[in-house]
Amino acid sequence: MLAESPAILRDRDADDIRSAPLPKRADLMRLPEPEGLVRIPLQIHRNYAFEFVGSVLPPFLWAAGMKPVIDYGAYDNSLSFTHIDPAAIQIISLDFDGYETQADSADFRQWFGSRLETLRDKCEQAIVISNWPSEERSACEFNRAIEKIADRLPAVFVWNVFDVYRRMETNFFDERAVRAKGTRLSDRACIELARSLGLIRLPSALRPRLKAVVVDLDNTLYDGVLGEDGVEGIRITPMHSAIHMELLRLRDEGVFLGVLSKNDESDFAELCLTRHDFLLSADHFSASSVGWHSKVEGLARIADHLRIAPDAILVIDDNPAELEQIRAVHAKTHLLHARDAEQTLFWLRHYPTLNDYRPNAATALRVSDLEASSEREEFRTSHSGADYIREMQIELCYALNPTGLRGRLAELSQKTNQFNTGLQRFLEIQIGKRLQAPGHYTISIGMRDRFSDSGIIGAIFARKKDDSLLIDEICVSCRALGRNVESPMIARALAPIMDRHGLNNVTFTFRQGPRNLPARMWLTSFTGTPNIPDHGMVTVPWEAVPQRTEHLSAPVASMWEHR
Repeated sequence: MLAESPAILRDRDADDIRSAPLPKRADLMRLPEPEGLVRIPLQIHRNYAFEFVGSVLPPFLWAAGMKPVIDYGAYDNSLSFTHIDPAAIQIISLDFDGYETQADSADFRQWFGSRLETLRDKCEQAIVISNWPSEERSACEFNRAIEKIADRLPAVFVWNVFDVYRRMETNFFDERAVRAKGTRLSDRACIELARSLGLIRLPSALRPRLKAVVVDLDNTLYDGVLGEDGVEGIRITPMHSAIHMELLRLRDEGVFLGVLSKNDESDFAELCLTRHDFLLSADHFSASSVGWHSKVEGLARIADHLRIAPDAILVIDDNPAELEQIRAVHAKTHLLHARDAEQTLFWLRHYPTLNDYRPNAATALRVSDLEASSEREEFRTSHSGADYIREMQIELCYALNPTGLRGRLAELSQKTNQFNTGLQRFLEIQIGKRLQAPGHYTISIGMRDRFSDSGIIGAIFARKKDDSLLIDEICVSCRALGRNVESPMIARALAPIMDRHGLNNVTFTFRQGPRNLPARMWLTSFTGTPNIPDHGMVTVPWEAVPQRTEHLSAPVASMWEHR
């Protein structure tokens, strides 16, 4: 996973250019390069002059804190991949019409899939492949085929060039420029493709998704000031309604919504109840801070309630001074200056690490699972000990080496911070190789209780070494913590492997991080080892694990399934 370098999109000129309906190449090329960018090596495989896209890619990637370093190979219709930089992101961008009638066949689709498999074997970084911008039947069949290939191969992502083509209609190609430029793409298409690749596709392929969008109210979700204009006096335009719809879309995809506003709570409640053109209800916000305290304090409360770090949040506010106050305290929080509704809508659709992520069941369950947390807390006050666990009706579902969950396992490895023992941050391609490696055991853990289905909330990455099971990593989502089943959950995952292979010892890799004290405390308790090293191994005989019998007999239902 790449180090975070969040963008703070507040500069008027930079916003106007990158989000303009028709940005000009000359204006983009004049933008000054910001400091502190992370260098991203890209290797381009193409059969046309991709340089006209690549030359305007940097300003868009800068918004994600990235600086592309591009390696262009020779034009290669055969995709021979003779020279591969294993440290580079591989991008395949082809003019499929150049293959003429060959591209119409199932053989071509099969050939293309085999070339992708070859490339996947040669590198460990993400692979991004463009689809075919055409309405022809053969193109549609090809695009469906590469979606399936991308789902099957680890860390392979489709760049939806067809979507850009569909939005641009007749302006996408310029056949007159082929001889002079070496590409049929119009200049406008090249810029739009660079914008799509730089703002959306590459960031979403390289970094975890933001977990929450926190919005101001006044002059952000409507025009006007609620406390001065009143509920009936504020103005909600069609553009604001589109913003509301985008926020609801993100919520449906598992992104938390929060509201952070200096207003009276009663006015906000009245707004949600009485203005039917305000499409957001109070229930749509998983956390809120509406009042007259500072927004720095409010953001901290929201992050605490959502159980996420401030650097996983995008804050949208029309007041640049308040954004700067947040930045002074939460330097890694993503900030967006909501200068006007059109700009806000654009960035909701294009903000790096907010869009174009593969859906998975656990993500969709995240919002409803948080909503059930308050019920769990109330339930805890009236129950204790084994009675609490029994009455919670907890069910655990395990799967060994679940190929279909590669993406979710990578997400858990990269994003969990509180309960993460090894902090190794496995990439999806690395997990894919572990799933196939002899003597390696990757276990997914699903959880549900009487209040909600939490989905896949945990992962264990282990391997056999002599007579020991070496645990490289245990990561558990913070949503699953606090139910007092961490030890039974992990013991039941390890027991079948220990018994099946006659292993005597279990060894845990541990590395201290800034927020994984809960994992350290658990490891101390589970192994009975009072002094856990900040970076090292902890070994304990399996039979000598304290309370092992109690963990395995805890009143929790469990099952194993094949995935």
